[in-house]
Amino acid sequence: YFIPVYKDNVEGYDFMFRQDLIDEFGWDITSVSKLEDLEPMLADAKEKGLKYPFLTQKTAMFYRWFIDKYDFFTADATTNFFAVDRETNEVIDTIQTEDYAAFCKLMGKWAAEGYISEDDYTKVTTDTTTQTQDWAISWWTDIPVNDEYVCIVYIKSTGGGGGGGGDDPTPTPTPTPTPGGAGTILVAKQTRLIGGDRFFVPEKEGRTFYVRAYSDPTLEHPVTDPQRMDVLYSTDTSSKEGNPYATASLSGLVVGTTYFLAETDASGNPGAPDDVQEVSFSEDGNNFRAGNNAAITLDNSMKAVYLRNSYGNTGLTSATFQIKLDIVDHENKPLPSALTADFKVAAGDGTRLKNLKTIQLANETTKTLKDISYRFDGDKIKITASLQALKDASGASVLQSYSLVDPKNGYKVLAQGTAIPKYLKNQITLNANEKNAQTIEFTLKKVQTEKEVAELKLTKAVTYKKTPIRVNGTYYIGIFEDAKHTKILYKKAMSLANASSMTSTLKINLYKLPEPHSITLYFAETDKNGKVVESGAKSGYDISIDKQSVTLSPTNADESVTLTNNVRDNSVAAANLTNPTSGFAGDASALAEAQALTNNEATSSKPTGDDTPFMPVVWAMGISAGAILLLLALLAMRRRMRTGKRSGKEE
Repeated sequence: YFIPVYKDNVEGYDFMFRQDLIDEFGWDITSVSKLEDLEPMLADAKEKGLKYPFLTQKTAMFYRWFIDKYDFFTADATTNFFAVDRETNEVIDTIQTEDYAAFCKLMGKWAAEGYISEDDYTKVTTDTTTQTQDWAISWWTDIPVNDEYVCIVYIKSTGGGGGGGGDDPTPTPTPTPTPGGAGTILVAKQTRLIGGDRFFVPEKEGRTFYVRAYSDPTLEHPVTDPQRMDVLYSTDTSSKEGNPYATASLSGLVVGTTYFLAETDASGNPGAPDDVQEVSFSEDGNNFRAGNNAAITLDNSMKAVYLRNSYGNTGLTSATFQIKLDIVDHENKPLPSALTADFKVAAGDGTRLKNLKTIQLANETTKTLKDISYRFDGDKIKITASLQALKDASGASVLQSYSLVDPKNGYKVLAQGTAIPKYLKNQITLNANEKNAQTIEFTLKKVQTEKEVAELKLTKAVTYKKTPIRVNGTYYIGIFEDAKHTKILYKKAMSLANASSMTSTLKINLYKLPEPHSITLYFAETDKNGKVVESGAKSGYDISIDKQSVTLSPTNADESVTLTNNVRDNSVAAANLTNPTSGFAGDASALAEAQALTNNEATSSKPTGDDTPFMPVVWAMGISAGAILLLLALLAMRRRMRTGKRSGKEE
């Protein structure tokens, strides 16, 4: 037997903002009371070019953000859809609620706007992504949540050869906590090399630190056990604001009491590691006071405290370099593109940057990603960058449509399609303390693809005062061999049945045409007999066309043409806009004139059912004008011969 026990959910969740972005954009984070309130801030972050305006940290967020409305059974993202509705006290499936539907729509909108990334879904982001400058807003967990206060304390290890002081112009962003907790201090530890300007941990085994709370400034009476903080190895130095860090909770403290925090060894003895030169504290992230203790009073106000120190150089040095991406067309000319390219950076010693480096092209032909930092032993190291992924604006992979080429060697193809990520010869030798002196260049050439069958999309649209109106009638698009519209090849009947537009696709076998298998076509509105219809009072329309001509070829096999008939004021067509049952779907001013284009021979005609295939007409284009004359002559000669035979028989 067992008795189900419905326990309390002891977590709470907040939004976490980067302080430097709050300062830069003047965000009022106190105005955020629902998810939609974040959108102006996310738009700022997107405009700034941040990779993850909102970082979900690979986590399904519905049950976290709706914990105030639904009491979920579990905290497991794969099974936590069942909950107790706090208002009705009933067990429900939250997937079937309007809240869940609205949440999914909002997340879809954020994805379309570029506020959230598929990297969170595909697990490209890591647990240390919050330690980079790639994000703007994320989430924070309050543990435990009860009626008291949680104080957030940051321990930051810094460099600069003298440590301490307020010399860091960009302090680490502070997660914004929510009041609550029974006298718990959350300590966050960050590390930086002496003499360096970036945070990292050079030891491949990482580093372990300890922190402890005391009741006195002499650090003789501890009130907590030493809490361990394991900071992982990291060579990703792209951010000045806290790459690796670790946290520890000092619990069991009393609100209203002042405690003193200190870094200790594993046994809990006060003192920093041997290679640490200085320890200092700050409550605002800018003004620091020296000493391995920090007086923290647990009161009822929000508070954040930073602890900085610096540790010794372990022999690693730092340098920065650049990655440049160029896109060219099949003729090696710059090609504006909207692409996202992800690069992996690795070195000969087996180390690599933890996160992929990304270049986004916004209808650009070239872009350079600067200030990519790498740390290594010795005076120099060989760095290799490889292109791992290439996606278009929709997120679809387009790597197979490009070749990696060498522009310095006649655009020689180095690798093509899915073989590009395996190309590892894009290398530089990075020297110690260099800053962007070396550039790894990638030139991608759009592969010229050929099609045997071209597709020509023809669209007919009807408007009044530039507003679409539904009509019942047949219009004709004439396809001509010449720009003067004297040699018609084909007319396409476009029968609109209570519609404002229609599109029809014609397929053309290009290889039935003479070399070079291309054809230029010209377009005009015609009547059912193929005669060109002009704009004016007689036709009742202003006729416009978006492309006067197109040239189809194996390398340009997809084209579209739209002809629009806009009903002219004071015309016969306009006078016949009188049928209120036409299903007009225009604006109020046009509707006031009772739109319709029905049952009038002057403005519409009956569907012809003309479905003549365009292919035979195009084949006929291969026959020259001389051949046509010769054919006519042969036919005439045959007729004369037949006439002569008949005359002989009669004689």
